Amino acid sequence: MDLDRMKKWLDFAKEFQHGQFWDSVFDKDYTEKAMEQFTQSSASKPLNNSRFPLADIFKSNHEFIIVLDLPGTRKEDIEISIADYSLNVRGVVNPRYSGMGKVQTERFSGEFERTITFPELVGGTNISAKFDNGIIEIRIPRSHRSKEKIIIE
Repeated sequence: MDLDRMKKWLDFAKEFQHGQFWDSVFDKDYTEKAMEQFTQSSASKPLNNSRFPLADIFKSNHEFIIVLDLPGTRKEDIEISIADYSLNVRGVVNPRYSGMGKVQTERFSGEFERTITFPELVGGTNISAKFDNGIIEIRIPRSHRSKEKIIIE
């Protein structure tokens, strides 16, 4: 065990020994925050850094194909952009029955944003997107650059 780890362990043990460790466990604010994860519906949580919408990514010698599941979304509510090594998809899923009281909600509704990073530079022309029955298929041509010989002057 290295010296830094030993020091952290000793500091932790001191807090535990003097009762300070348990102060945070029984603190009302701490307990409420910890319990929120069990009492809130997962559909109402913000989706920062989330994996919504779900995506499958394929590649061939000529293109990347990205398939995104966006149930309950209209194509007018989706925005797609591409820059350098990433594809950004953002939009909104409107609740189906917004005027009614909720008994249980598991399906996501609200704004979303997902960025997909590629292992190589993407972009250019001939990028296409097709929306059908809540599924978007995006085709991005791969850019193959031939080796250039650099002349030294």
